[in-house]
Amino acid sequence: MASAFDAIRAIDYTVIFRRDLPAMRAFYGDVMRFALVRELTPNWMEYKVGSQTLALCHRGDKVDGGLYNLRSACRRMGLPHVRRN
Repeated sequence: MASAFDAIRAIDYTVIFRRDLPAMRAFYGDVMRFALVRELTPNWMEYKVGSQTLALCHRGDKVDGGLYNLRSACRRMGLPHVRRN
């Protein structure tokens, strides 16, 4: 039986939540030399990795008055969000 995941061909946006954002920024920017595309807030930055986007977010941040979640982030950036079936 085929899995629903068989239809996935690429991932174009990845979010990593971390407590030590300065260390992550140094690693991805200085060590890996990924290009910083944009910084929405001091606690949210996005790097270009090939055709993909890698976003770093400070763990525990609040958005729209509630706990941070991917759906809120997608709404803020005008991106479609993943829906659970």
